[in-house]
Amino acid sequence: MISPPKVAFGNQAVASESAPVEITVRNASNSAIHFDQIISSGIDFRSSNNCSNGLTAGAECTVQVRFKPAISGDRIGAIEIAGSDSGSPHYVPLAGTGE
Repeated sequence: MISPPKVAFGNQAVASESAPVEITVRNASNSAIHFDQIISSGIDFRSSNNCSNGLTAGAECTVQVRFKPAISGDRIGAIEIAGSDSGSPHYVPLAGTGE
């Protein structure tokens, strides 16, 4: 389970970084999962996480994402979470506007 399912940062001054938004990743299955990668796409989004290499059953971790628009206008990206669980990879759409 991933919450929230999408992140909208709103307006942000070009070249200034937003406060981080936290995305929670929870293993709702009965077995451990292994992460192959957790990455952000788009030049305007940066992420870090405390997810290590995986999660035991019922455990959770967080991904922190920040928005730093390189240019003005609508900006989009995504967090990709790829691992050994069914339905992988998972994507969290990211959006914001540079001003």
